[in-house]
Amino acid sequence: MRQLVFKLVRDLRSNLGQFVSVALVAALGVAFFTALLTVRTSLTETLYDFYHDLGLADVWVERTGTDAAGVAAIGQLDGVAEAEGRLQLSASAHWGGTDKTLVAYTLTERVNRLFVATGALPERPSQCAFDQAFLGANSLALGSSVTVVLADRDLVCTVTAGVYSPEHVNPLKDPAMATADHMDYGLLYLHPDLIADLADGLFNQIVLSTAPGATAGQVMDELAGSPGLIRAFDRDQQSSYATINYKLASVEQMATVLPIVFFLAVAGLVFISLSRIVSAQRSQIGLMKALGTPPSVIFGHYLLIPVCTGLAGGAIGGAVGATVLPGVLLAAFAVFFDLPAVTRHGGALLAVAGTVAVIAAGSLAAFASGRSILRAVPARLLAPEPAKPGRRVALERCPRLWGRLSLSSRLVWRNLLGAKRRLALGSAGIIGGCALILSAAGLQGTMTAATDDLVSGVQCYDMQVTLERPQAFGSPARLTDPAIWTADPVALLGAVVDPDGMARDVSLTVLPADSASIRLVDPDGAPLSLGEGVIVTAKLARQLDVAPGQTIRAAVTVGPTPTEVDLPVAAIARAYILQGLYASWETFAGLGLDVPVTGYYLLLDPAADPEAVATSVRGQPGVGSVLTKDAIATASADAMGMLTVFVAAMLIASGVLTMAVVFNLTTINLAERRRDIATLRVLGSTWSEVRRLILTENLCLTAFGAIVGVAVGLILQAGLIHLIGSDDFDLPYLTIWWSVPLAVAGVFAFTLVTNAILRGRIHRVDLVESLKGVE
Repeated sequence: MRQLVFKLVRDLRSNLGQFVSVALVAALGVAFFTALLTVRTSLTETLYDFYHDLGLADVWVERTGTDAAGVAAIGQLDGVAEAEGRLQLSASAHWGGTDKTLVAYTLTERVNRLFVATGALPERPSQCAFDQAFLGANSLALGSSVTVVLADRDLVCTVTAGVYSPEHVNPLKDPAMATADHMDYGLLYLHPDLIADLADGLFNQIVLSTAPGATAGQVMDELAGSPGLIRAFDRDQQSSYATINYKLASVEQMATVLPIVFFLAVAGLVFISLSRIVSAQRSQIGLMKALGTPPSVIFGHYLLIPVCTGLAGGAIGGAVGATVLPGVLLAAFAVFFDLPAVTRHGGALLAVAGTVAVIAAGSLAAFASGRSILRAVPARLLAPEPAKPGRRVALERCPRLWGRLSLSSRLVWRNLLGAKRRLALGSAGIIGGCALILSAAGLQGTMTAATDDLVSGVQCYDMQVTLERPQAFGSPARLTDPAIWTADPVALLGAVVDPDGMARDVSLTVLPADSASIRLVDPDGAPLSLGEGVIVTAKLARQLDVAPGQTIRAAVTVGPTPTEVDLPVAAIARAYILQGLYASWETFAGLGLDVPVTGYYLLLDPAADPEAVATSVRGQPGVGSVLTKDAIATASADAMGMLTVFVAAMLIASGVLTMAVVFNLTTINLAERRRDIATLRVLGSTWSEVRRLILTENLCLTAFGAIVGVAVGLILQAGLIHLIGSDDFDLPYLTIWWSVPLAVAGVFAFTLVTNAILRGRIHRVDLVESLKGVE
């Protein structure tokens, strides 16, 4: 046994380069597995504790004019554990030279409590709290006095706290913004005594928690048809909760798909490496068997090679995946989540699980690679290995083509096509590397193209202005600036549709029929115009199962209470980002609904400075907030930050995978063809010609792998696009033209670098020793 340990050390040292490259691939697989699942587990556990500790509501109920007795009556319904009434109002403010859009809530005691990050919750009506991100972005100090416009009155209050809310982990000011705008959009929390002044003591929203054993669906069934009910929805329909769950599910799916690629690569590399080692040591195996060494001990000896390699790769990948990568990914996710802190969970255990998985993959490959020799009798193993029968490769069956090839070309093709196992496994590694590059680049390009389509294609306006208070349609815009060419009135409304009994919030945009601010096209790219009826974006139309000529029953929020209307569907529009409904003022006038103007889309003089115009418009009466095209583009770039980190990681991983495969194949090629190389040198070939011969083989192998890798990469790209999709995303399957040459150039570059690294090893082939072998 002691001698076997020494032999194991010698085998690892003599094949150090191969096993280091395998360990690096294993490290990547374990790192991705550990980091992605650590992020997913950490966010899930943190959110669960956050929701549980602060009593996130199970059901939200919107009702008109509900008093304390009405709230108490709802609290007595079957399945309801807690019921609290509150007031939700739109608010605005102006300080620091910019306008702020706010959503105000009165405090509750048991359901939807707040996590206090700094200060203390309001104890008097003259005090207020803001969400911590808004507080920090605006540099508001505790004790500051602020004036907010709320329910048509100015409210002066003192800031006493910065808080986090369990129902607003992903707060968005505008659906067009990919990330939260903490500078201009915030959450305001007020003392409940203000309800008497602001709404005559009546609540417009009730938050419920369900009793053990009861479900949100049962409670909503109890509420159905009750007087004054506007709508009721559960957590799955609450936008922040649903969005976060979708993102976490995508992370979990990625943690399943990506590591498998690297674990399979480890298995392939171990298979071809151990196949050569076991074959080269057949006489040693025969001698050990003849001396009485049990086959299980011999097998265990070779099995220790992938175990050691897996342990080394698992240690490196587990350490990086449990410490470094989660911090990077969580920092990228931070643009989407407003949480006090994320507590990491499962890093060490997941690293161990990933290491066990990669060792299992390598061990299975080790068993498959040497089982035939390990089962053979000693006499057969001690005899010289019979020469393999020469077989013609496929090209030799085409005499005209074969006859035109040079000697070096024939050697290349005979070596490639004659070793089908090495060709298949080597190609698989290169295919994987090429597919990773193409899918990563294609995903980045698809997201960029979809974002550009929204910012530059659909949204043709230069600036979005939101009014402090809605005004009647037809009222003068009162926006005075010579750089403003046109000011299209717009109503950005909320609507609730109810397909199959499942209420769903959608955005509704109302514009003049001849507006040039929004450009809508059908799925074939033909322009659409706003006429009679609504235009539905394609993904939303599929979700609602509607087509042109049908109608949508929707509750449109106009004024204090929603109004139910039947909206005729005029057309289906293509939209990659921001699904919703579009209609004209004339459509709603025909329905007898007076829709107020909530803002304007401005088209500016191309020579004007948008920031200067924005500053001018912000100072004009009645203007609530101003959003420039640059602000939308910046928010989109911030949202792309997480994707950029992921793409960079995939590119690095593809490089390591490709180089590891080429390194192993070239090393095995040199070991198996030492006699051929020595013969070529004796016959007069120069080292330069030998290197060119090996490089040509690797380039041919890379070319074959790249061709198949492009096809696999396109399939993988489609899968990744599906994984990151959401209700607001209908990402197209775009073949980004530059992703294909980038992927092909990438794997060829990695191959050339690997050949340069192995140049010295080619020169170290001992010609005399290589020619001493028995034919």
